[in-house]
Amino acid sequence: TNTARIARGADSVFYIQESLVLPEVTVRPSPYATIVVAPGKTVSYDNCLITGNQVEFSLIGFRYSDVANALSGDGLIFINRGTLPLATIVSGTGNRLVGSGGVSGPIILSDDASELRCGIEGALSANITLNGGTIILERDLYLAQGAILDGEGTMTAGPYTIIVGSDASWTSTIAWVGTDATVELGGNVDLSGTWTFSGQNTISAYGSTIDLSGGGALVVDTDSQLTIRDARISGLHEENIRCVDGTGAITFDNVFLVLDDDFTFSIGSMAFKDLVGIIGDGFVFAYQSQETSTILPNSTLRLDDGVTFSYDPAFNDSQDLLCLYDRTAKLELLGTTLYITDTGMRITTGQIHVRRDSDVYASGDYGLIFGDDTAPHDVVISVDSGIALNIRQGTLQYRNVSTSSVFMGNYVSRIALHPSSNFYLYETIDLGTGSLEFYDNTVLARVPGTSIIGSVSIFGSVIYASL
Repeated sequence: TNTARIARGADSVFYIQESLVLPEVTVRPSPYATIVVAPGKTVSYDNCLITGNQVEFSLIGFRYSDVANALSGDGLIFINRGTLPLATIVSGTGNRLVGSGGVSGPIILSDDASELRCGIEGALSANITLNGGTIILERDLYLAQGAILDGEGTMTAGPYTIIVGSDASWTSTIAWVGTDATVELGGNVDLSGTWTFSGQNTISAYGSTIDLSGGGALVVDTDSQLTIRDARISGLHEENIRCVDGTGAITFDNVFLVLDDDFTFSIGSMAFKDLVGIIGDGFVFAYQSQETSTILPNSTLRLDDGVTFSYDPAFNDSQDLLCLYDRTAKLELLGTTLYITDTGMRITTGQIHVRRDSDVYASGDYGLIFGDDTAPHDVVISVDSGIALNIRQGTLQYRNVSTSSVFMGNYVSRIALHPSSNFYLYETIDLGTGSLEFYDNTVLARVPGTSIIGSVSIFGSVIYASL
C-alpha cells in the first residue's frame, strides 16, 4: 500500500537488471539519486505516490529515464502539489495528466495514435510536442513562459480555455476542436503554421497581434464558427484566412486586418462586430464568396486609405452579399476604392460614411446601388466636409425613398460623376448643403417625377435620359 515506502538517498544508484513493477508504494527519491535500467527492461509504477520537497504526484506508468516518465495507455499522473519537473512521454490512449499542481517538464506525444487528457490546475511552462497526437482538455490550460503546442496534432478543447501567457512563435499546424472553446492570447503570436478550427471557437487577443506573414493561416472547418476578438491580424495575403466551405463562418470583433498583399475571401461568410478595419495601402481585399457577410448592429466596417475593396462574388449574381444588418450598421470609406464587377453591389438599411475622398469603379450595367425603392431599406449616406465620393467608372443608382437620406458636411461636400459615368435617379434626392457634379460625357437618367434638390454643377456635356 502507499504506507509502504522506498526512500532513496543522495548518490544512491538503482541497477534494474529485470523489469520491475512497484505496486501502490510511496517513493521518496533524492534529486541526486540515479536509476540505471538494463536495455529492454522497464520500471513501472502501479498507482505509486512519488513524493519530494518540491512535488508530490501519483503515477500509473513507467520510468522512462532519470528525467522522464512514460504513460503508455490508460496511464495517469496526478499531481497533488508542486510543479512536476520531469518530462512526460505519451503513447496509446486513455492517458491522463491531472491534479492541482503545474508542469515544467516537456510533454511529448509519440505518434498520431497517442492521446493525453490534460486537467492540471497549475501552469504548463514547457512545450507539448504533438507528433500528430491529440490533447483533450478536462479543464482550462495555462501555457506559461512561452510554452506552445509544437508540431502537428489536435487540441480537443471542449468548452475550456487555453491561455497563452506571453509572446510566442508558433510553427505548429494544429486542429483546434471546440464546443465554445477559447484561445486567450497574453502576447503577440507569430504563426507560420496552419490552425484549423472545428466547432465553436474564439480567439481573444486582448489587443495582441497575430502575424501571418511567415506563412501562417487561420482556417474554419465545415459547419464551424470562429470568433476573433480584440486583435490585430497582420500579414493577410492570398487566402490565409479562409473557410473550408460555405458552412464556415468567421466573426471579427474589434479587429484590424492588415494586408501585406492582395487578399481573397472566396468561400464562407464573415460578420463584422464593433469596429473592424481593413488596412493595406495599395492592396486589394477581394470578396468572392457566394455567402452573405454582415456588418452587425452598432458596428462599423472601416475600409482604410489606399485599400481596394473588390465586390466580385463567384458563381452568384446577388448584389446583396455585403449586408448592413440595421440602421446602426455602418460602412466607412477612408480614401478607399470600391471595385464592383458586372453583378453590381447594393447597399441598404444601414449607413455609408465617406470620411475621405473615395473612388468607385464599376463594370457592367448595375454598378453601385443605394437603396431598393422601399423606405425601410433606405441607406443613410454621409459625406464629410470638403470630401468627395467619386464615381470614376460605371453607374451609381439612387433608390432611397426618403429625401432625408443624404447628409453633406458642407457646400464643398459632393458626389462627383466623372467622364463616361452614369447617374440613375429612381427616387428624388435632397443634397442638403452639398452638391452633385457631372463631368464631360456623363449620363443623367431619371424616372419621370423624380428630381434633384440642391446644387448641381456641370463640367462638360451631359446626356439626359428617362428610365
